Amino acid sequence: MQKGDIDQSTPIETRISAGYPRYPSGASHGGIDITADGADSKTIYIIASADGTVSTTQTGHSNNKGSSGMASYGNLVILKHADGMSTYYAHMERVYVTEGDTVKQGQVIGEMGNTGNSYGKHLHFEVRINGDRQNPLDYVNKDEPRPTATFGNLSSEGYIMLSYFEGGRSKINDNGDYIIFNNGIDSNYELTCGLAIGSFEYGSYYKDIIPNPQIGGIVSKEDYNKIFKLKCDEVDGYIQNALAKHNITLSQNQYDAFFMFIYNMGGGKTCADEAMEAYKNGGPESYLEYTKSVSIRAVYSRRDKEYNLFVNGTYINS
Repeated sequence: MQKGDIDQSTPIETRISAGYPRYPSGASHGGIDITADGADSKTIYIIASADGTVSTTQTGHSNNKGSSGMASYGNLVILKHADGMSTYYAHMERVYVTEGDTVKQGQVIGEMGNTGNSYGKHLHFEVRINGDRQNPLDYVNKDEPRPTATFGNLSSEGYIMLSYFEGGRSKINDNGDYIIFNNGIDSNYELTCGLAIGSFEYGSYYKDIIPNPQIGGIVSKEDYNKIFKLKCDEVDGYIQNALAKHNITLSQNQYDAFFMFIYNMGGGKTCADEAMEAYKNGGPESYLEYTKSVSIRAVYSRRDKEYNLFVNGTYINS
């Protein structure tokens, strides 16, 4: 891996609060600190800067000012990349991956936090080559700073917006496993579990992974990620078939908006076909009219936000 190969991306505006190799005070600093205005009131997702394998995770830490050694990093993820490179993501609030996981560039690996020897919510980011610390900014691809899609063809911004729409009802336990909120059998809801994106139609692919989900039961992060990827691949398949059938090409923001709509709908294949037919015959207005016609009134606001993304490219995360 060469300098300029790492992509750094975020769907919200961030700033470097402390650079490499020293803090403003002159004390040594082995990486860069990244934060955002109003960070304390936001959930800010941390993504993998490049493809790699999770070599180390460190969890269970709270804020501990003055701590030293590995404890000073708080909740931590270390990714191993090609050519002796590793990247460190420290002070996280939550960690979404486990040791041995393979991650793709742009994949969400956790949430920004204030754990370990930290004096405010931020990400401490390091790049090391064969164990030696480097200036992370030397390895950022400045010409193409945003990662490629990880799930289906969904962009990083689309992933965060989908998380905002679909998340918020489920919890994670102290071991990092996901707690089932609805099991898709004993209620009218889809199976719901996970910290961010968590609603899954109880289809055959899900039954193969977890045959008997129980409300309050546990889903491991590994199984959760398998199910989520399978659902995203299913949604992307519906979309690609509809686009091919109607000979339509969508921009990235249009694809993301369309993906969110289909993800939310039970009859994905039919909805994808009919939505693209409406768009082809009547333009964006007809597309919006169709998406609302097959939705309950409670999600009309979501349909409007998806439409704003479809037409204007406006992503939201809160």
